[in-house]
Amino acid sequence: MEGENLLTYELKVELLGAKPRIYRVLRVAADTDLAQLHEILQVAMGWENYHLYCFIADGRRYGEPLESGADPQKTCLSEVLDSPGDSLTYIYDFGDEWRHSVQLEKVSEKKHRQPVCLEAQGACPPEDSGGVHGYRQMLDALQDEEHPHREDAVCWLGERFERKACDADAINRQLKEAFGHNSGCFGSPTCLDDIFEQFLLQQKDRLSQKTYWQYEGSIASLRSALNGYAYEHADVSYDLLQEAGKTLCEGVGSEVLLKYLPSFYSYYLPRKMFASEETVRQCGTTIRRLLKWMGERDLLSEEQVTDWRSRVLDMTKRGRHAARVAEYCDDWPGLVPSGEPDEFIEDHVIVEDIEPRRLKLREALGSCDFGWVEVPSDFAEMCCEGMTLAAELQRFGDQWYAADIYNAYPVSG
Repeated sequence: MEGENLLTYELKVELLGAKPRIYRVLRVAADTDLAQLHEILQVAMGWENYHLYCFIADGRRYGEPLESGADPQKTCLSEVLDSPGDSLTYIYDFGDEWRHSVQLEKVSEKKHRQPVCLEAQGACPPEDSGGVHGYRQMLDALQDEEHPHREDAVCWLGERFERKACDADAINRQLKEAFGHNSGCFGSPTCLDDIFEQFLLQQKDRLSQKTYWQYEGSIASLRSALNGYAYEHADVSYDLLQEAGKTLCEGVGSEVLLKYLPSFYSYYLPRKMFASEETVRQCGTTIRRLLKWMGERDLLSEEQVTDWRSRVLDMTKRGRHAARVAEYCDDWPGLVPSGEPDEFIEDHVIVEDIEPRRLKLREALGSCDFGWVEVPSDFAEMCCEGMTLAAELQRFGDQWYAADIYNAYPVSG
């Protein structure tokens, strides 16, 4: 709601190191929090909100991951920029590290709640193009028909990519759709299938085709998991839904989604999908964006959005770690003595302690304690306490060995 003393800021946001220059001049409300500013910058610059971000102002960090900085949702723009000439740094994607300067150019007492792009120059680089240096190399390859990497550049950018192309009117249409008062014009969805459909519909015009397909794939996995495994979290029975000819997602709302998310990460992704680290990351990005979208439409409270976005970030981090361990297991070396073992067991085991070349393991669903089990040293370094492993263990004398590890599951939390 607009306050009587609402100020409006005019910001110049420039992607540092880009040649030719890439910048936007934006008008935003001064009480915009930094998490909201991140969302605005994603739309205005042309990013796809696929990676982590942070702001840095006066040496202090605001953003993801929250444990290494201040909460951007609790910090307003006016708290870090006060007078014309003040600036902060916005970093998007900690791998490619797209670094932007955000400078306050004007302060106005006119009341403008809707963010607006006043000026724009330069097309946004595509996601995951290697930072400013990698993007510049890609542009050089695109312009040189004899370049050895031209085919890759064409595949990534397209034959007719225009580095200077930028449409402020198109940006403003996207800003109005994302942040305008009528951004929820589709009405209030009542079941999860409606929520997923409307969410994807509004992302389609905002995202590149490649990223939209990743969002679509993540939602498909989440829908499949809910329909197959989330009945215990619902107040409606499977038989009643079957009689009505409905799936779970056609019969329940957002409360079941929140109850099921921990199982989605701890059970469905690693045990049913055998999801790769990249798949886990894509699901995390999509779900966090979905939760934000649901909050903007009052389908979740502000507290729920804040809490669950943080939880999903943590579950994604643990899920990616487990997926890396599982990928190592695909080529398990097997370190066992020759001959027949004295005892053989296949089971799920929990890592209780770690030392070089060995793990202390116990049975996940029973009371059996295997003690210290010999494993490859690099595998031991990858594991963490509390992780569950699907293992084949063999005992020779008093010593257990990991003959094979089939999969790894995230630490519960």
